[in-house]
Amino acid sequence: MLSLLFSPSELAGLVDLTEVLEPGLEHGVVDADMCLILMPELRERCCKEQAGYVSLSFETISGYGPNGAVIHYAAQKETARDLGTDSLFLLDSGAQYTDGTTDVTRTVHFGSPTEHQRRCFTLVLKGHIALARAVFPEDTMGSKLDVLARLALWEAGLDYRHGTGHEKT
Repeated sequence: MLSLLFSPSELAGLVDLTEVLEPGLEHGVVDADMCLILMPELRERCCKEQAGYVSLSFETISGYGPNGAVIHYAAQKETARDLGTDSLFLLDSGAQYTDGTTDVTRTVHFGSPTEHQRRCFTLVLKGHIALARAVFPEDTMGSKLDVLARLALWEAGLDYRHGTGHEKT
């Protein structure tokens, strides 16, 4: 069973990441190579140290600013952006384990979010809460629940360009 708490290797990975990011962010910027190389490598290292690790379930998605909004963004030298303190950073990664598969997405702001960013975060959180509180039959497809995740955004005139979650195949 996977734990909701950080394992020692995950904590070590967070410490490593912080040690690398902090000096640059104190000056307002971190080189774009972080998105290209270091973030995926740190994430893979943490996964490999977990019991039952088999492989990554997909290539790590690591995008800053507008790149974080690109579905299945793959960092390239030509498109990678320096990390700063004025926008959002998205890290999406997953792994196959002997007892299951993970797909974890985290969005982080290294500075002070704008009012618009805070509002959007709150609306997305409302969608998460609506889904978490919903009661539905066991075999309900995720596409039938998508509206619950989007409703608060729709009421604010906003939306996102991808599905919510993953369907069983």
